[in-house]
Amino acid sequence: MFDKLSSAEEKLLKLIIENCDHDTKSFSFSTQLLPPELRFYKEAMQSLVAKGYVYKDIPVLRAITGYATDEGLTYFVVKEQHEQMTILKGEARDLLVELIDNKNHNLAGLLAQKFEGLDFNQDNRLRATIKYLIDSGYLNIPSKGWADNVPYFASLTYEGEHYLELEAEHMQEKSATPYSITVNSGQVNIASGYATINANQYQAVDTQAMAQLIASVKENMNSLQSTDAEAVNDSLEVIETELAQQNPKRGFLRTAITALQAIKGTTEFAAAVAALIQFVQTIIA
Repeated sequence: MFDKLSSAEEKLLKLIIENCDHDTKSFSFSTQLLPPELRFYKEAMQSLVAKGYVYKDIPVLRAITGYATDEGLTYFVVKEQHEQMTILKGEARDLLVELIDNKNHNLAGLLAQKFEGLDFNQDNRLRATIKYLIDSGYLNIPSKGWADNVPYFASLTYEGEHYLELEAEHMQEKSATPYSITVNSGQVNIASGYATINANQYQAVDTQAMAQLIASVKENMNSLQSTDAEAVNDSLEVIETELAQQNPKRGFLRTAITALQAIKGTTEFAAAVAALIQFVQTIIA
């Protein structure tokens, strides 16, 4: 999952990248280069270290020195790719989902079978769909990976193999109700929208947010088969029951999460599940 940094963290990381030796991954620059909003930069630096974007921060008087990680050096590239993600629809999405479901089998053979018995227009349509998946960065078929005008080598890229998770995250960021997460003496509290949390609201806000996230999953499961719907309801019941406990059983919650992740549904369903899982993971982490 792409972990977007705060504005201050991004500004500091940008300075680190601009002043980094990409061979040794070491960086060093004067604190005078910091903009006014980063005069208290140490908190942002600690966050970059904790999130794995900086390997080591070396305290030096009037200078910021340390070592960046590969993740830190490529953060803005990954961020751009994440924000520009191509959301698939119709035949392209259906074909990619089928390939994901069969990722442990011969994908080229599966694609070759799809060309059998097609008329001219159908053949062109399938080729256009495959090309679209390749151009979107989800499918890899090298130029020499074709024989007799059908693919004999095909593989999913990382983005293709994990498309459904990436799609759910993307849809959640674009459309889901925002909520803030705070931790107070081990109690996780979530406020939906732009609500604020005070000391007397913790349990109420937590319960309300959980109910909203569970309701969102239920509202988007109409397209599921009865067996899948039953599995979803069972998992939701486990989550709701365990999170109501003072000491929820993490094993039960992880099992429920795994069961939810295995269910294939609409984009809206996947986004709702992703939001609920993110909520649960803040508790079992």
